[in-house]
Amino acid sequence: MGKKNKKAILSVINDLRKEQITDSKNIMNEKAYLGVIPKVRKKTIKEIKERIEKGNYLIDGEKVAEKIIVDSLMEDILEKEDTLSKQTRPKG
Repeated sequence: MGKKNKKAILSVINDLRKEQITDSKNIMNEKAYLGVIPKVRKKTIKEIKERIEKGNYLIDGEKVAEKIIVDSLMEDILEKEDTLSKQTRPKG
């Protein structure tokens, strides 16, 4: 194998390693963000329940329906994104 071929192969390997490192960092950051979501939701739900019990929270059916639809669409997007990332992830 010639020096040019070795350099080309090493360059490709180096590029793949850089991509893997970047992907790993991105995944770690995304997991950190996702870890915060349940805490925020629990706090928000608790606050809303307290306001409902006190009678100072008005429930708007349209807003509730909109929120349900948005949440459902976000779940679909996240599932598809997860599926795509699994399909494009290099094997090995």
